[in-house]
Amino acid sequence: MNSDLSEKMVRLHDLLDYEILQFNAGENQLKNAIKKWTVLASALSMKSLLLEYLGIIDSHLLFLKEYTLTTQLPALPSSSRIMRAMIAETEDKLKKCGEKELLDACLLASVQEINHLKISQYGTAATFSNEITNEKAASLFHLFEINEKRIDKKLSKLAKKEVNKRAIAPLAIENQLV
Repeated sequence: MNSDLSEKMVRLHDLLDYEILQFNAGENQLKNAIKKWTVLASALSMKSLLLEYLGIIDSHLLFLKEYTLTTQLPALPSSSRIMRAMIAETEDKLKKCGEKELLDACLLASVQEINHLKISQYGTAATFSNEITNEKAASLFHLFEINEKRIDKKLSKLAKKEVNKRAIAPLAIENQLV
């Protein structure tokens, strides 16, 4: 990659390197947010899944750090604008949730939105890596994409079987009293 991140990218390899640096920053931001959100979650199953996701993020960060060191990428950016925006949007929504059950549903939906972004990003990075015949990176990002898809399935299952149903209950009870 160009040694200075402010230089123009001229090859697909440069774009991939840029994305890798953004992944690292975004994963660190998400890690910090999920630690906070785990405390806010009321359902034990939600807390448990967030902790599981935190473990996956930690493993991604470990592999990203190793990869950036072995490929001698420049200093890592401290922030990803898109992750910062998604976390801020989540925080804004959470402040507006009056019931703990609704907060869990809001949190789950927001984490899943972030998860969907990451599925797309890691899938694209795997494709870029294949195109430039970087098999190590392609395998790494394909694994990350699979990890994110697994979490997505668990988030969907938790939403359908528990969290969304619990979020409906306070409204249903309130409507019956009116």
